[in-house]
Amino acid sequence: IMFSARKLCATVATGVFRQFVRQGVNVRLGSTYRAAILTEFNKIPTIERVKVQQELFPGQVKVDVKFCSLNYTDVRILEGGENVELPLVPGCEFSGEIVAIDPDNKLDFKVGDRIVALRGMDGGGLASEVILNEFDCFPLGSIPLKDAAILPYGHGTAMLAFSKYCPLDENDTVIVIAGPGGLGLGAIEVASSVYRAHVIGICDTQDSSILIRDEGAFQTICMSEGYPKVYKFLKNALGTRRAKCIYDAVGGEALHLLQDFLDPQNGCLITAYPLFNRETFRNNIPEFNVKPKDRVDRTEIEKLLPIDERIQHVDLYGYQFRDRIFFREIIEETLELYSEDLISAHVSKVFSLEDIEDAVEYIRKKKCTGKVLIDLQEKKRKDDSDESDNEDKRKD
Repeated sequence: IMFSARKLCATVATGVFRQFVRQGVNVRLGSTYRAAILTEFNKIPTIERVKVQQELFPGQVKVDVKFCSLNYTDVRILEGGENVELPLVPGCEFSGEIVAIDPDNKLDFKVGDRIVALRGMDGGGLASEVILNEFDCFPLGSIPLKDAAILPYGHGTAMLAFSKYCPLDENDTVIVIAGPGGLGLGAIEVASSVYRAHVIGICDTQDSSILIRDEGAFQTICMSEGYPKVYKFLKNALGTRRAKCIYDAVGGEALHLLQDFLDPQNGCLITAYPLFNRETFRNNIPEFNVKPKDRVDRTEIEKLLPIDERIQHVDLYGYQFRDRIFFREIIEETLELYSEDLISAHVSKVFSLEDIEDAVEYIRKKKCTGKVLIDLQEKKRKDDSDESDNEDKRKD
């Protein structure tokens, strides 16, 4: 897939929430917005009223957030698994409508434009309003806001992996180790629908097994069946064939074993796990309990460099500042694929901002078979309804 070149110039987006949280001033209700603010790791963010920033600086837009995707990365931030400064409004991937804009914006956005944003560790999406750099925004056209909040990270990461790190051809074999969120699902759908690869999916639950078959996996097995059964399954499924790519979305340790099924000359080992650490991966080799006599011939694999030197970590967020032009091309192409019905958005469950604790627990317990969304408008609609009811009572 080719990406159109686009000349961009951007400044790094700043965390605008932090200054208002630290000021701790009392403000009128009409000059505030709701935000989930994380002030302590291993705690659930508290819902607070935050003072509205009236003035926009050059290159900034103000967005009325409609939906925010709650990713596993966000949960790891809450747990202190990411090096972020507190206080922080989490939420890396969200959609909404532009309600104010700096008049000198370079991307020709207008008030009323519907956008999706992907911001990495800057977050900001778990709030009814956010101010961000215009270069973090992507126009949606006719894409529904609910679906848009799901697409950029999971599917965009897969597009990055299969276009830059491991270019796929039709009928290539891809093994995807998928977890409970959107990274694995995105990889399965992009590999099968866009590149027409032969995808074998390894999932964590029977429910997700059904879903990833629906998303394009030709064959599936649950990791819960144990490494010996997974290994035997792949051995039988592949025969003498070997995979062009093994794509890990859950943590990487299984790659120590499953590399046996990689094409030693042309294959790629990829992890999209956001918290991948090469040293930890090198030292964390579990007991697989697969008998040597049951393993495939590893002569060619053993001639290669150590696996920790061959594995490639695909980090979409990193391209926001390392190569912003390419980053925008990846996200724009991903959204275009949705418009062409080549990829889809799967929502596992929608929670309100007030129910964020339930949403986090839902992810931690691996109940989700797709993306978890936070509806930032639910409380607002309820407030509007209550106000309307009160007005009716006054009339009576």
